Parts: sequence; C-alpha cells; structure tokens
Amino acid sequence: MRRLLALACALAACSSPSVDPGAYAKELPPAPELDATARQQADALGDAALSAAVAGALDAARRDADAALAIDPRQARARAALGVCGMHDAQAQTPPELLAWRRAEGDLRQAAELAPGDAEILLALARFYAADGHGRAASDVLTPLLAQQPQHVAALRLAGLLAYEASEERRARGFLARLHALVPDDAQALYRLAICEATVAERLPDAGARVQAWQHVVELFQRYRVLAGGDPQGVLGEAQARVRLWQLGGEKADEGELAAVRALYRAAQRLDSSSVDAVYGEGYASEESGDLPAAESAYRRALALQPTHVPSLLNLAALLASRGDRAAARELWQTALGAGLTPTERRKVAALAADD
Repeated sequence: MRRLLALACALAACSSPSVDPGAYAKELPPAPELDATARQQADALGDAALSAAVAGALDAARRDADAALAIDPRQARARAALGVCGMHDAQAQTPPELLAWRRAEGDLRQAAELAPGDAEILLALARFYAADGHGRAASDVLTPLLAQQPQHVAALRLAGLLAYEASEERRARGFLARLHALVPDDAQALYRLAICEATVAERLPDAGARVQAWQHVVELFQRYRVLAGGDPQGVLGEAQARVRLWQLGGEKADEGELAAVRALYRAAQRLDSSSVDAVYGEGYASEESGDLPAAESAYRRALALQPTHVPSLLNLAALLASRGDRAAARELWQTALGAGLTPTERRKVAALAADD
C-alpha cells in the first residue's frame, strides 16, 4: 500500500503544471504602506541583491533579496535577483531543470512589470532570453533600454553580440562602434566590429567607398592586434584585408606591400600552425610577387592540412597547368569537383578538367 501511495504521489508531482512565466509575471503583490526609512532599506537591499546575483554571489543575493521582499513584496530588483539566481540554479543541472528555469523567467518578467524602466532589470531579462536561445526577444528588451541609456556599456555589448551572432552585420556594427568608442580596449568587441565592417564593405556598390571601407577594416585589425597580439585571427584578418585592398585597386601590389602581407601570413602560421587560411594566404601573396616555387610549396602545405581546400586546389592546378603539367592539374580539378563548389565554379572546373 505504501508503495502504491508513493507511486501515486510521484505521478501527481510529475503531472503538476509548469510555471506559466507570463501569468506569473502579472500576479503582482499588493503595494504595502511603507515609511521612507523602510522603503530606503528595501531599495538598498534590492540593489545589493541584484548586484550580487549578477556577480555570481548567489547566497548573498538570495539573503538580501528575501530581506528586501520581506519589507516590500514589490521590490523589483530583489525579484530580479531571485530570477537570476534561479537561472543559475537551473543551468547547474544537466539538462536544465525546466520548472526552475520557467520560474526564473517569471521572476524576471515580474520584476520588469514592477519597474519597467529599470535598465539593470531589463538587462537581466535580456540575458535570460539570450541564454534561452531567444535572441530576438532579448534584442526587443534591449531596444528601449538603449533608447533610454544609449551609452550603457553592458547593454551595448550584449546587443552587439546578439546581432553579430545573428549575422546582422549592419545592426551589429552600430552597437559595436558605440561600444568601441566607450571601451576602446574591449578586444572581443573590436574584433567583431572589424568582421562586421569587412562584411558591410564588401557589399558597398561604389568602388571608391568600398576601398575606403576596407582601409578602415585594416586599421581596425591593426588596433585589435595591439590588444590581442597572440590571436592568429587578428593577424590573419589584417593580412586578408590588405589583400582585398590591392585586389580592389586593380593593380599589382608593390613589393613592399607584398612582403608585408607575406610576413603577416607567416606570423599567423607561427601562432597557429594548423591554419589553412594562413598557409594558403602565403601562397597567394607569393604568387602575386612572382615567387612561384614558394607559392607551389605553400599550396601543397595547405592541401596537406586540408586536402579539399578549394582555393589551394584551384591555384595549384593553375600553376601546374601553366607549366604544362596538365595531368597533375586535371587530378586537382577532379578533386575540387568533389569539394564544395558553387554551380558556376563547378561548370568552370568541369570544363577545365575535361579540356584536352
């Protein structure tokens, strides 16, 4: 009998309804009558609770939040602090505990209902939505926050990251440029800004504007390298931006520029010997400078790292064909046909491979 009772209780617990965050958020507690001293005490405890929760000091956050809510059940930052704590608790389990996760959302949404203009509460709610995989909802929360406080560093950082990860480069660059102006030594934001500027530069219809935009990209990567000199992606980014600049110029780069770019690609390889892009880039710059043996060597090294690297396959095949070794070139073209080619590239390569 006891086992049957225990089983019935367990089934009842499993079938209990989950928290509805939206409904929970609307269940606002009644406003208490507080004197100025009590309200000031509750507000101070709420501020301390949310700061502690964001910093990861969950025990202190809960203590201060409970104390604040005991004085004022409508203390919004204290409610938000409990939401942040609940989010951390749910994330500590694998998979996250759904009921605790939704209760955390309800606490944060209720806090936003209680204090709709509180930037720190909105930021906490946006971080929850981002962690929940709802980037658009997070961005929607950040929009009024940044309209109210356009220089809010943490909000700009999150808004820039969300737009960057959503491949919305034009939106991202606006947030990231403002963030860079406020925090010039934020290396991650600067790197993302450089990537966004490069993407936008390539889409500009005017050739002159495109050149100017790519010059700006070079400068951004150079600044990034000052902050994160050990990151091969920064070195590689500057090299590729400089290559794009001379491609847009329509003229062969001078020997000094070619040597500088080759040096950048070699530096990137020293930082990451497995970087196919760095090895291929050295080959491309070597070929542009007329050093065909060095170019061939680099392309072969790139293919040793990644046998289906299409740019290396095609450039090496062209080199071999130019000196009459069409059999070796055809073998590379056939390999390229089995790799990731666009339909237009596939037609061109197929024609080369079939041409006797």
